[in-house]
Amino acid sequence: MRRIISILLLLLSVAVVAQAAHITDKLQVELYQVPGGTGRVLRLLPSGTPVEVLGSRDAYNEVRLGDNSTGWVESRLVSNKKPTKIRLLELQAKSGKLQQRLMELERRLEAMEGTRHGIPIRKVAADSGAYLPGGEASCSFHLHVWHLPVAIVLLMLGFLGGIAFSHSRSLR
Repeated sequence: MRRIISILLLLLSVAVVAQAAHITDKLQVELYQVPGGTGRVLRLLPSGTPVEVLGSRDAYNEVRLGDNSTGWVESRLVSNKKPTKIRLLELQAKSGKLQQRLMELERRLEAMEGTRHGIPIRKVAADSGAYLPGGEASCSFHLHVWHLPVAIVLLMLGFLGGIAFSHSRSLR
């Protein structure tokens, strides 16, 4: 899924001249008036500032900020990835939502315990995992995991025995 999203984002970024990016995890980055770091510093950009990369020259990227002001920052300080601090905050928010969802589902499961589609059920045997409707055992047949392989082996032995019997009859 990530690969598909990455490919789509790559295709979209190729179609659009400007590219979305962020200031890296360095605490503050200088926004210069001209490339090269020799011009006047327009302002300091904190880590995580979203920028739009308009172009690059001499190890500097021309960027546009959210307020439509433009300037130049060192290319090594601009990243297509969100800074770690922002990713951490997003993951913490997502984790909180998932925790709430899990608690809600656990409450619903506890409320549903002992019923299936509103019908009371009871476990037939502690190790079988089988349930019967109506809360009463109406059948004593239980299928265990090992039944299928044993049935297949017995079927194959019977088949091979039949072939051996037919072969011995044909030799007479």
